[in-house]
Order: sequence, then C-alpha cells, then structure tokens
Amino acid sequence: MEIGFENVELDKAYIKACIQAVLNKCHTHSDKKIMDDRKDSELNFACPICGDSQKRTRLKRGHLFYNTLTYKCYNEGCRSTFTNLCKLAGLTLDPEKKLQLIQHASANMKLQPKEDDFQEIIKTNLISLKKMEDLFNNGTSNFTDFKPIQKGSLAHKYLLNRKIYNHTHIYECNHWVTNKWSEYSIVFLNRRGDSVLGLQTRNLKDQKEKRNFKIYNFKELLQLVEPEREMSEEELEYLNKISYFFNILNVNFEETVTLFEGYTDSVFYPNSIGMVGLNTNYNFLLENNLDIQFFFDNDDTGKRKTLFNLESGLKCFLWKKLFEDIAKKQGSPDTALHMLESKIKDLNRLAMYFDNPYEKFGLQNYFSKDSFDKIYLNVQRFVKKPFNKDFKNQNHRP
Repeated sequence: MEIGFENVELDKAYIKACIQAVLNKCHTHSDKKIMDDRKDSELNFACPICGDSQKRTRLKRGHLFYNTLTYKCYNEGCRSTFTNLCKLAGLTLDPEKKLQLIQHASANMKLQPKEDDFQEIIKTNLISLKKMEDLFNNGTSNFTDFKPIQKGSLAHKYLLNRKIYNHTHIYECNHWVTNKWSEYSIVFLNRRGDSVLGLQTRNLKDQKEKRNFKIYNFKELLQLVEPEREMSEEELEYLNKISYFFNILNVNFEETVTLFEGYTDSVFYPNSIGMVGLNTNYNFLLENNLDIQFFFDNDDTGKRKTLFNLESGLKCFLWKKLFEDIAKKQGSPDTALHMLESKIKDLNRLAMYFDNPYEKFGLQNYFSKDSFDKIYLNVQRFVKKPFNKDFKNQNHRP
C-alpha cells in the first residue's frame, strides 16, 4: 500500500452549504452573503476575513479552490483553508465528511516550491530542532541522549565506515522502543536549518532480523514535540505528505532532482531526495512539471520499478550499463561484471568500493527514459496468478 491518500469524490454540495453558513455568520450585507458557484474549479465569495470591498458590496474576491481546499483573497491577500474558514464561523464539521475532504485535498495537492504558499507553510509551521533537543533530553519522550554525531562514537564510526562524512542532518540517540528496551540509533533529520519536517531512526545492527527502523512523519513528530499546537487540517496533511521525502527542503527545483529509495544513498548524489522506500507515493512531484529522475536499488524490486517507470517515459538509472562500462576497463571483464552485479545493491555500497562515484563515473550519464533500454534490466514483471476455475470446489462452502 502506498504512503498517501487515495482520491475520493468531492461533495461540493456540502462545501457550499458550509461556506454559506460562514458567509451568513461573518457578513451583514445581503450582497456579501451570496456566493458565485458557476465555476467547476472554485467558489468565489466576499472575503469573510477582511470583509472584502467596503464600497462595492457585490465584489467576490475570495477564492476557495476545490482541488486543494485552500483559500486566497485578492483584496488584502488573506490566506486560509476550508477548515479554518469554518472555524472562523464556529462551524463544526461532520467528522466523516471532514475526513473525506482532507483525503481529497491530500490526494490532489501539488508541490509548488516556487509559490508563496509553499514558502509560507514551511517557514511558519515546521518544528524547532531546539525544542526537539530540549524535549528529547528531559526524559519524558521515547528519546534520550539526542545530540549531533559525536566524534569517536559508535554512530560516528558506523557512518565513516559507510563513507558518509557529512553529518549535518544526522544525530545519534537512544531510541526507546518500549519502557524497558532502547536501541542505540542514528537519526536522519528531514530539516532545513533549525526547522524539522520529520525524522527516521535506525539502529546499527547488521543482522537483518535485528534491524530496527522507525519513521516519524510530521504529524507524529508534532504530536510528540508540540501536542498543544493547532494547525489547519489541510496544511497538516500537506506537511505530512512531504515529510516522507528527506532533503526536500534543500533541493533546487529549478534543476534536475533525483529520487532515491532511501536517505543514505541520496547523500552521494547532488540535488537529491531520499524517500522512505518504494511504497512512497511520489505522483504529486511528477504532476508539478519538475525535472525528476529515479535512482532505484540494484535488486529485483528496484529493477521492476525501473522497468515500470521506463515504460512510463520516466528517467531511471541503469545499473547494468554502468557496470558494463566499469568492467570493460578491468583485466577480466566478465568476472568484474559478475562481482559488481552481485556485490553492489545501492549507491551507498558503490561509494564504499569507489570514492566519489558521482564524479568518478559520471553517474548522470547513466539515466534513460527510452523504453528500449529495458534490455539492461534482467527482470520479469510481477505476474498475477491465473484464476483457478476449481477454486469454488476447494475449501469453500457452497
């Protein structure tokens, strides 16, 4: 199941009824209580925040956009959301309807880093790293000894062993899984400066069965650090959705942005974002006309995802093409190719064998969106099992 919401049908009649109640509550002039609902994409009405024009009572310079349920006024620049407008009038929303509306808004939101709305949200609503440090170290949360990577610590040695030298967005801590069980862990912070969007913890154990990961999305982190803070549901869901994309606050969206499955691989590639696995829903990035390319892992799952994206016309990294070029320069190309394909499963592992692989191999040259390049992918698509016509006669009561 992908991280994110499925789209739901929007109940415009309910929205109109709520906005009508807001207008009736906030305006006294009859003209200002009339909304314009002729457009399919938005509602227009006199702004209930600033009152709109005092002289021309029929002006309706407030715009509520159906797709994201965000509101903007072109009189005094007022900004809000559907739920906050309802709060302004003391209107209590039906819980089921409210959930449907928020799911709709989340499914339709787009990342617009060049827009004022995006900049305003991330400037004013993120979580203070200082507050996190104070809370995590006062013994009342499931973190203790939360601090930047300390030189000589086990976390420091672990990161150096993986050739990760920049620790700006990495902390160390004791992460308490239960009241009696803690894991010494590193913490990847999704941050810009002192502002934090989310975090991910992982212990340092190599055995697969003993590994421990935990993602704290924006909503979970906010509840942990500032449970008393009130935010509009639309903004909360927006920040929650982008909190699954590590380093998203620091990339330059004017240039090519590279998406990785995880954060540790992204540190070896410029202007990149680390997702929290292949189930992360990145469609809202693609819908914003950004130059996006994908760098999936060199395993069967990553190859299948690469195959799917290639056939969808999306740029993807071709591991085998890189390996073939590296192997050609070795004394025994076939042996070298086999070793590369079997040993290197992601960019972090490649960086452990070769210093600065981005520069050394010119990794940017190994992306393609040509479906014919699937010849570099020795993988089968996921195949659905055929329907068993005898199923109805097996272990099934009539």
